Amino acid sequence: MEQTTETNAVNPDLKEMHDMVTHVKNNKEVTLAFMKIFEKEQLLIQEGIQQGIQQGHDDMKKEVEKERQRAEAAEAEVQKLREELARLGK
Repeated sequence: MEQTTETNAVNPDLKEMHDMVTHVKNNKEVTLAFMKIFEKEQLLIQEGIQQGIQQGHDDMKKEVEKERQRAEAAEAEVQKLREELARLGK
C-alpha cells in the first residue's frame, strides 16, 4: 500500500511495516542522515553532469580541429592541382 495508516494496516505485517516507517520518519537523526546523503548525491549528480558537458566540449573541439586540418589539406591539394593545371596549360 502506498498510503498506509494505522487504520488501513489490516494485517500484522503491514502494521509492523507501518510502525517501522513511522519510527524512521520521526527519528531526527535518520532524517538528518537522509538529508545529508541526498545532498551529497545531488552534488555528485551535478559534478557528473558538468564533467559530461566538459567532456562533450573537449570532444567537439578535437573534432573541429581535425576537420579544420582536413579542410586545410584539401585546400592545399586544390591549390597544387590549380598550379599544375596552369603549368600544363601554358
